[in-house]
Amino acid sequence: MSAFGHNVTSDSIGCPALPGTDCTEALQGWADHVFNNHGGGELLLPAGMYKVSAPIVLRGTTSIRGEFMATVLEAVGDTTVLKFTGTRHAFRDVLVVGCKDWSATRPTVYVGNNVCLHMADVTIWHGATAMEMHGNDGRIRDSFLWGHQSCMQNHGNNWYFGVKFDDCGVIGPNGQPWQTPYSVICGAGLTENYFFGCDFSGNFGHSLYANGVIGHFQKFIGCIFSSPVDVTLNQWALFSGCTFGSTVFNAQGAAVTVEQSYKIGTPAMNVAIAPNGLRRMGWDTSYNIT
Repeated sequence: MSAFGHNVTSDSIGCPALPGTDCTEALQGWADHVFNNHGGGELLLPAGMYKVSAPIVLRGTTSIRGEFMATVLEAVGDTTVLKFTGTRHAFRDVLVVGCKDWSATRPTVYVGNNVCLHMADVTIWHGATAMEMHGNDGRIRDSFLWGHQSCMQNHGNNWYFGVKFDDCGVIGPNGQPWQTPYSVICGAGLTENYFFGCDFSGNFGHSLYANGVIGHFQKFIGCIFSSPVDVTLNQWALFSGCTFGSTVFNAQGAAVTVEQSYKIGTPAMNVAIAPNGLRRMGWDTSYNIT
């Protein structure tokens, strides 16, 4: 068998993953096998549901490929499903379902420090956040992320193409449509991220929250934001060709550039930039997007 094509349902190493059952031991066995013997490789997951009761830790250059929307990894209890901890990974054509309990405390997918993750055609739902990202230099495209508290907690430096950070119409524990507090949270640390054609237009308290962090460089090209945006103290935030649905945009003390962007409906959006902000760029103290 090629080092870059390992069908996890095979019993060739004595631990076949059986869809419909708890496959944690089998999937971890395959992940360890390809890392220990090849430094990494591609795990092929045929169509089916693979239940996971503890995080599957992927090291080296171990990658995962499923059959588009027919391969499902589902958490059993409040657990992270996948942890990417190696150097370079690929991940595509899988639906990952985290803990569906509203008290979930763990991310559904965790990407470790300095990990380069190339992800495409992946849907990640549920968990406290769909993805906790600490990786660098990865490409995330054509994917759909949503979690109970946020779609993504971002501490990394990556490129995002056509990613949907959106709600999926889930009803909350009180029987009402659930408002996710945050779409994307940019946490502490020096981060530089590029978002092209991404959708932040779900039922959110904030579509983007990067408040009070000096050292963030965020670029948004052709993106849609339904809810308030907060880039307070950001080193530089660029919004080009974007669409906004909320009147609230906080950018106090930040360097901000907005060009060729549009506000849906009335009134216009007032951008709050403190008069004494030292890192303003491109806007006056108060600016309306009409």
